[in-house]
Amino acid sequence: MLRTFLRCVWAAAVVFVISMYLLPSSSPLIQWSLYIPLSDKALHFSGFLVLATVPALNESRRTAAWLVAALGALGAGLEFAQVLSAGRAFELGDMAANGFGITAGLVIGLGCRFP
Repeated sequence: MLRTFLRCVWAAAVVFVISMYLLPSSSPLIQWSLYIPLSDKALHFSGFLVLATVPALNESRRTAAWLVAALGALGAGLEFAQVLSAGRAFELGDMAANGFGITAGLVIGLGCRFP
């Protein structure tokens, strides 16, 4: 039951991160995020930290490895796709923050795995 719940939470988080990447800068959700007292890089880091931690905690090591690799590709792909949204731009620093978040999430998740 807990695994199913965590999978649902993870799927919702993936949808949220994708949405935040692809919304135009004028959207209310993006405008709201400007009031969060964190840098853009911290938001990228924390988003991908969550996305990597949940499968590292919850899934088999093999599945977690595939999902974490897919997250890296997703982060890079979304960063490139962001240029298609009005007022958004590609940044290498965002890709680096995503990668650091994925790495930290994997370390935390594997270190705190459920039995």
